Amino acid sequence: MLSRRAKVFALCIAVLLLVSCRTAGTSSYVSPKTEPLTTTLPPPTETEAAPATWLTELPLEPHPPAIDAPSPISALGEDLFADLNNDATDWWYDRVKRDQLGTGYRPAPNANTELLPRYNAFWQYPDPNERVLFMTMNCGHEHNGQTAKILDIVTAKGVPTTFFLNGQFIVNTPETVRRMAAEGHIVANHGMHHRIAPEVLAKEGVQAMLHDMDELASFYHRVTGLPISRYVRPPSGVFSERVLALYDAAGYRTVFWDLAHVDWIIDDQPDPDKALRQLVGELHNGAIIILHPVGSSNVELLPSLIDQARAQGYRFGSLDEFPETHASP
Repeated sequence: MLSRRAKVFALCIAVLLLVSCRTAGTSSYVSPKTEPLTTTLPPPTETEAAPATWLTELPLEPHPPAIDAPSPISALGEDLFADLNNDATDWWYDRVKRDQLGTGYRPAPNANTELLPRYNAFWQYPDPNERVLFMTMNCGHEHNGQTAKILDIVTAKGVPTTFFLNGQFIVNTPETVRRMAAEGHIVANHGMHHRIAPEVLAKEGVQAMLHDMDELASFYHRVTGLPISRYVRPPSGVFSERVLALYDAAGYRTVFWDLAHVDWIIDDQPDPDKALRQLVGELHNGAIIILHPVGSSNVELLPSLIDQARAQGYRFGSLDEFPETHASP
């Protein structure tokens, strides 16, 4: 057995060894490396990378205004332009045989077209000597991704195009809408719910009629972060003199057209070659062309229409080229 002195000595040695180990451990300790914070997000998952499909779940109902500036529409009184006629009329123009050529047609003014210059609205370029055409599209709903195909064509060929949208189109195809703006085209107002303006005005008043446009403008801003262009095309082309005056007071220019073909019936599309011949035969200086992306015939004929128009010396212009007009009656 160890003597008492030996036990005390061994205990002291053990204490010294323990203190030594702790000191060595403390002196060799290295703080863990702190990585700098980063804001780089990881690659999106397959679900996140897909288009914003959540928009398809948004109900078409009033949304909070998304535009910071107060809408000029909200300042309009219910009795504004109450003395003007609100009888609904469909947009139309006379067609007469083209002079000298003997083929095709050219549009001619009528009582309706005479109203337009009073309210900064238009239906064809005012200079009859300007060999220019304007491409416009009415986008009420999407069909088989055809609007994207039309965008492929007009962007590749450098044709500035104005797309008149309603709310359902934005809900269903937000990525296509963003693409329109990103590729430099004009995106314009066709009403959130495609309501017939003179009917709403007669039954519900000024605010209800113009709210349909204001809501579309806010919804477009919500989806793209951009203000919508200040052009409007009345849903179904139905308007009245009072409607034109209210659009003008709200800061919009009303845009009609004078070159079209029957392309909006999805299940009864015209023969593309026949439709192309009709459109090319009716080209004329200052024409505003209206097409509907739902028409499969348009996807087929559009490249040739553009090429043949240019071969005849036409250029494609922007609606921003139209001068302001507030002609006296």
